Order: sequence, then structure tokens, then C-alpha cells
Amino acid sequence: MQLIARTLALQLGRPYVPLLMAGQTHRLTLKAKGRDVAVGMASDYMPLRDKFKNAYNSIEYFKSYVGSIEDEEVKARFERELLLKIETLQADTVGEYKEAYHDAFPNRETERAPLSPAAESTVASKV
Repeated sequence: MQLIARTLALQLGRPYVPLLMAGQTHRLTLKAKGRDVAVGMASDYMPLRDKFKNAYNSIEYFKSYVGSIEDEEVKARFERELLLKIETLQADTVGEYKEAYHDAFPNRETERAPLSPAAESTVASKV
């Protein structure tokens, strides 16, 4: 098993093997442990678009929460000191995200495929 795991990891250039099971993308993770290998499976691998969407939505939820605060002074202070910075950050990051995502996945067919280690490193430096 260890030889198989190491061979797969070396061939792929990464310590995991992508697989499709029941129509869902999963990762079989291989890690050498002494003379054996630990095999794990991650079904919650989150594509870049989902990570970005979750972060963006969290910011939107926070803005909505602050908007629901009844203390007008707190809301005014948020709008005065933070809202423009947050909205500028969101506008800038949406553009940067789209550029990084398009660089990593130039077409729809490649979106769910794992990136090569070099491509992963390049995209990570942009995100």
C-alpha cells in the first residue's frame, strides 16, 4: 500500500488523488506514516468559487447585521468608518477573483479538475 500511495503521489506531483464517486468530487489523501501509509478521504473539498462566495456572503451578512442594529449612533459610525472600506475591498476582490479564477480555469470543463502543483501555487499567490 505504501508503495502504491507513494507512486501515485509522485506521479501526480501531490499527496492526493482526485476521484469521482456518485457524481461528486472527492480527494483521497495519502500520507506516509512510518512504514505504512495513512489514507483519508475529503468529500468537503471546496472549489475556489465556493470559498470566495462564502467569504463574500459572510461580509454581506455582517453588513446586513449592522444594518439591523437599532442604535443609530452605532450604524452611523459603521457607515462613516467602515462601510466604504468594506465596499471598496469587495469591489477590488471581485475583479481580482475573476481574473485568478479565469487564469486557473479558462473554460467550464476544467473547473472541477484539480490544479497542477504549479498552477495551484500561482493561483494561491493571487488569492
